Amino acid sequence: MRIAALLALLLVSVPLAAQPLLSRYSVRSPNSQPNGFFGRVIETIGDADGDGVQDFLVGAYNEDPTGSLNNIGRAYYFSGADGSVIRTFDSPNAQASGFFAVSAAAAGDVNGDGTPDFLAGSYHTVNGLTVAGRAYLISGADGATLRSFESPDPERDGFYSFNVAAPGDLDGDGIGDYVIGAPSEDVVVGGNTVVDHGVAYAYSGADGSLLWTSTPQTQEASIFYGRVASVGGDLNGDGTPDLITSAVQATSSVGLQTGLAYAVSGSDGSILYQMESGNAAFNNFGGFGWSITGLTDLDGDGVRDIGVGAPYEGVAGTHVRDGSVSFFSGASGASFGTYFEEERQAERLFGWTVREIGDLNGDGVPEIGVSAPSQFSAYQDRGGIFADPFAGALFITSGSDIGMASAEDIAEVYPTLPDFPTQFRWRFGETFAALGDTDGDGLPEIAVGAPNQGTNIGFVGVFSGASILAISDVDVSAEDEQPIGGDGTYGFASTAASLVLNTVSTLRGDEAAETLAAGNGTSIRVRRHASPPNGTEGIAEAEVAGYRWTFTSDGPLSFGTTSEARFQLSEIPNSQVVDPGGIVVYHRASIGGGAFEALPTSYDAASGQIVATGFTTLGEFAFASDTNPLPGEPGAGASGVAVRAFPNPGSDAMTVAVMAPEAGVVRATVHDALGREVALLHDGPLAAGEQLLPLDARTLSPGVYMLRVTTPEATVTRRLTVVR
Repeated sequence: MRIAALLALLLVSVPLAAQPLLSRYSVRSPNSQPNGFFGRVIETIGDADGDGVQDFLVGAYNEDPTGSLNNIGRAYYFSGADGSVIRTFDSPNAQASGFFAVSAAAAGDVNGDGTPDFLAGSYHTVNGLTVAGRAYLISGADGATLRSFESPDPERDGFYSFNVAAPGDLDGDGIGDYVIGAPSEDVVVGGNTVVDHGVAYAYSGADGSLLWTSTPQTQEASIFYGRVASVGGDLNGDGTPDLITSAVQATSSVGLQTGLAYAVSGSDGSILYQMESGNAAFNNFGGFGWSITGLTDLDGDGVRDIGVGAPYEGVAGTHVRDGSVSFFSGASGASFGTYFEEERQAERLFGWTVREIGDLNGDGVPEIGVSAPSQFSAYQDRGGIFADPFAGALFITSGSDIGMASAEDIAEVYPTLPDFPTQFRWRFGETFAALGDTDGDGLPEIAVGAPNQGTNIGFVGVFSGASILAISDVDVSAEDEQPIGGDGTYGFASTAASLVLNTVSTLRGDEAAETLAAGNGTSIRVRRHASPPNGTEGIAEAEVAGYRWTFTSDGPLSFGTTSEARFQLSEIPNSQVVDPGGIVVYHRASIGGGAFEALPTSYDAASGQIVATGFTTLGEFAFASDTNPLPGEPGAGASGVAVRAFPNPGSDAMTVAVMAPEAGVVRATVHDALGREVALLHDGPLAAGEQLLPLDARTLSPGVYMLRVTTPEATVTRRLTVVR
């Protein structure tokens, strides 16, 4: 997978694979405790506070509400709009090491009181004389227990409710039902008791009765069958929603305990087909099936598809526990391919969690998130940059690219938080959830957990879809990269930018800055983006350019305030600058979010360059002016077609300019965040040169849209923002 990256919160200077991005907000436990592991479970649950915005649940399965018993567990509802606490839920049966909320699933409004409810696992709760586990259906309104579930065959350490799912109506009575996994229960198969075989149980939502039991009919011990997940649809066409299960140590066709995943009939629990990793030959105990999820229809056959993570896999015996993710047809189980993150790293655990996150790039197909909670990262301390081999990361890949030889990734989310400057092993991304559009811009937000942050206290960061899109590959019109060997001038010709660096140094922990040695491999990458900045806080001028630059490095750098960023006006397509001296360059260290600061700016008439000074970090640069029109996107697609929109953002009359080198057939459309076509601007022959297409933005609700211009050779996309 090819990665374009972003960084959560704030970092002074970052690797190429880690551009800085501010989270929209973060949430912490109202009852923070060391080793509480707040953020290990995150689930969207519906609108719990009546504001029309999706809210979410966070579990802290090790928190102690009593102050005397350990590891009881808690759950919380948080507002998707602002992260405020809506409600706190304690275990209905407070017991030491009960681990309440170790798993959870949104159940909808079960009791009809207008508040969404949830199913929670407590896999170590005492059941009779055994530590067998229970699951609870909890009222979202007041925390009351609506129903409790126990294993039909309770067993000590059977891990009953280690995973739970709410797939919908399985028995046709119109009421949602539940599936609960017990991956360590012993099972009788063929008259023999098979140890740690595992089982999944389905229960009626109407009365709690057992609907069916599912387990593979094999006598292989210790396969740990019972991770369960909803597909979100019907795989076999019988009208009943189906499920995905897995056995993370089952023996695959290569004779190794690499793990297997299964499509399971929601009607009777029978196994429809099984799936295995395409990388199984090298990976005994690769953990295939550690994460399982239903996905949108990726192959266009009308059936939802499947994603499976294997975080302990390596490649041909190298990069142990690097991790992989595989994708499969929901209709047949046929593989779409097994994918690895492009830059190999042992112990990253890529594939720990796999989930759909919504459509960020406007192509109508939801993107897919894959976490790597032990991903190497760098973050900022008060004294410098530290490497953390266990920080974690969330990779976001384009859903429309699954099945191709190399999936195109949108972004990569990393943690950094100066509140805990010396604490490692965040396990950021261990779980995450798509919240939908919580800020009204038409793009989905993502909640990402870091349960080991602090002294395993944990936190959850919520990231704006618009901010992620702002640093993504979607609108890159030019890109260049140069190795940095110390002070000097570095040109990034294709981007129309250059850097003059003075007193360049690296930051090595809390040691004194050291002079950057020539040939040490540090590089700076510059991108020109064919869209305006995401937010203009701090910019005073009336006109903001519809293009911007992002500067990132693959190593921590610092440099003096006499360094310069230079921009060659003649190389910026469609810039139409009439007063170079009237341009002000703005800068922010956090790409995609945060306030801009004006830089001392001048115009070098001899070279035709805008010159900006006074910055001490890389980041994002943008033009603003009160005397120039500074029109929109300058980028051209692969077909040579350049597309820009102005004014952008716009509120009523907008114009889309299409510059084509030759006459040809062009289709220009506008799509909402779900990929639905909401406006047709042109469909037919278009003359060569710049052609102007009118867009009446009054017909569109405020928010972010994607403009798509398609020719027989290529498709060019641009972001549109409608404001009121």
